[in-house]
Amino acid sequence: MSGLVQQSTVNDAVQQWNVGDCVTDLSWSPDSGKVAVSDAAGMISVFDVQAGVMIWSVIAHVSGVLQVEWRADGGVIASAGQDGLIKLWDPASGELQSSRTVSDIWVDHIAWSPDADKLAAASGKTLIVWDQQGSEILRSEDHPSTITAIKWKFNSREIATACYKGVRLFRMQGAKPYKTLHCLGSLIALEWSPDGECICAGSQDRMLQFWRLSANKGGHAEMKGYPEKVSNISWNSKGNYLATAGGNTVVVWSNKGKGPTGTAPKVLKGHRQRITQLSYQHKGAYLASAAQDGDILIWQLKNGLEPVCKWPGDAEITRLLWSPDDQILIAGNKQGQVQQYAVVPA
Repeated sequence: MSGLVQQSTVNDAVQQWNVGDCVTDLSWSPDSGKVAVSDAAGMISVFDVQAGVMIWSVIAHVSGVLQVEWRADGGVIASAGQDGLIKLWDPASGELQSSRTVSDIWVDHIAWSPDADKLAAASGKTLIVWDQQGSEILRSEDHPSTITAIKWKFNSREIATACYKGVRLFRMQGAKPYKTLHCLGSLIALEWSPDGECICAGSQDRMLQFWRLSANKGGHAEMKGYPEKVSNISWNSKGNYLATAGGNTVVVWSNKGKGPTGTAPKVLKGHRQRITQLSYQHKGAYLASAAQDGDILIWQLKNGLEPVCKWPGDAEITRLLWSPDDQILIAGNKQGQVQQYAVVPA
């Protein structure tokens, strides 16, 4: 395979680090210089990517960390745990800045707004949003079921939630959604298009749900035929391609013109086992996919339907993320390994 220049040390990775347990999440610093890693044992670790060394590591949540997220301005790292807490950490020292009790159950999801001004969290059936001073500015009424995903709109003024039978859209006022996008089935993955015009959601029922939000382009479409639940979705930077996976193939829909309705998707074959992660570059054209067996494939649609690069693995990839500058791909797996790959156009 060709098209990429890759450095190689251990298992084709430029760097490899080991953390305490299964990697539950990864988050890049905005300058692409550091990465935060959380694991199922409750640890958060921050690594200097260029130097290849750990900067600090702390026991963050005794029951396990579910998510870690670096704020867009680089000033704070947030973590969410099975202990019902959200904690804020100093990125340089690892010092705990604050801790807030959200629930008597775990905090399922957290997400900083793109403008770095708000932090959203989903716990059980409730969505909560705080401002940067820690004041609560939104607490939703109960959703029909557990919230399974949250996603900010690019303008940071709206946020979407997924649960059973639909997506709910909230503005930063009141407890009720301003719009509900209804569908059948239980939604498990959610993405807002880069321009804010479309929302898509993957379901347990092996379908992709797709909505256009503009009044003059409104419409709801269902894409069926996936062999397994659709748990992975990723938009490219221009919002004209939508990569999805529900099984061992990547299905890429075109959002050009009247697509994806009435169009045939591109089907990318190369994985032997179920795909567990999908990630488009922030600005570039590369799409990364990872599978249950640990294999990572890189695709570029203008080069056809074959992968342009493949890195074999031996443990399920649980998180896959491009650096903000698109130069490095980082992967975490079930064995607690974090591997860094240099991805440079040839």
